[in-house]
Amino acid sequence: DYTAFYPASAVNINTGAITISGTQIYAENSFGQGAMPMMAEESNGSLTFSNLFGVLKLQLKGNVEVSKIRVIGNNVLNGNVTVIDGTLSMQSSGDTYKSVNLNFSENEKLSTEQAKNFLIAVPSGKHDFTVAITSSDGRIYCKKTKKKDIVVGNILKMSELDLSQPLNPYIEG
Repeated sequence: DYTAFYPASAVNINTGAITISGTQIYAENSFGQGAMPMMAEESNGSLTFSNLFGVLKLQLKGNVEVSKIRVIGNNVLNGNVTVIDGTLSMQSSGDTYKSVNLNFSENEKLSTEQAKNFLIAVPSGKHDFTVAITSSDGRIYCKKTKKKDIVVGNILKMSELDLSQPLNPYIEG
């Protein structure tokens, strides 16, 4: 029997421990390489990969350049995990593991006409999120959500946010 994980770099070969990074790299209309952990078990000589996380889809527009997006949850979103019978269980604890940063190789220009999609892989469960969007000029736009149900392999599409309008709370950088 074989089990495979993607990204392979997340698995410590010596201990079998799996670590999910708290930093993801933006990729247009997708998520960055290695952001979506997957697992496969051998069946009849082949491996079929399945997602272990769900996806939070942010839709942003406005006359703004985004330099970073941070998602802060009430539950653990990164760190050490175990997988039992194809189900992921977060093992890390504490506030340092309750966030995911979406970083950009260069600032991402938004449009006032059409929202741009940002996909962030997060573990399944019921989450309260605070989304903090940092603009290139240092302003931080925050949006809080009530319990959102993240399901493995599914995309949770959040309401469109227009950063031309003040969000509550709004923080000067």
